[in-house]
Amino acid sequence: MNDELSTKISQIALDMAKHVHDKAYEAIIVSGGSNQLCRALLTSAWMAQYPKEPLPKIFVFDRTANHLLYKSSSGDEQNKEWL
Repeated sequence: MNDELSTKISQIALDMAKHVHDKAYEAIIVSGGSNQLCRALLTSAWMAQYPKEPLPKIFVFDRTANHLLYKSSSGDEQNKEWL
């Protein structure tokens, strides 16, 4: 990865952690196939800026749950039952 892209990704993660902190979110949902990356970036950025403050609770939804939350192809009844 080039330095410019790394810097942009790092800044976005720092900005997101600041937003979550400033809005005092109690919980965060990360979902989909990239959920580990999203969680790791948020956690790293949080710890860099707020090392003595607890990270909000993070709920991780896998690819299947993500599909049910954002796609209507499974049908509303199945989505309601799953949730």
